Amino acid sequence: MITTGTRREAEFVLRGEETTIGRDPAADVPIDEPSASRRHAVIVRGRDGFYLRDLGSTNGTYLFGLLHDEDKRLMEGDRFRIGRTEFLFHDRPAEGQEGS
Repeated sequence: MITTGTRREAEFVLRGEETTIGRDPAADVPIDEPSASRRHAVIVRGRDGFYLRDLGSTNGTYLFGLLHDEDKRLMEGDRFRIGRTEFLFHDRPAEGQEGS
């Protein structure tokens, strides 16, 4: 879920192995954020959960308010930020996918 920015309260389901975030309209999660790169970050589905990876962006990706440059495992309730756009991560099944 996006908690700040122009797409505030928008929710996105992580469906594939990777979910891209960035200014590119073709990104899985496009954001209108001037300080974001076109392909800024990606959330990768791993064997044991989801990981946040910055894609070498100019302005970085922040998790817990700290700039990070390596894969970080996302846990329920984690917040990360790209520019002024903040995301809240929920690790729960999508509607209609419980038990699958």
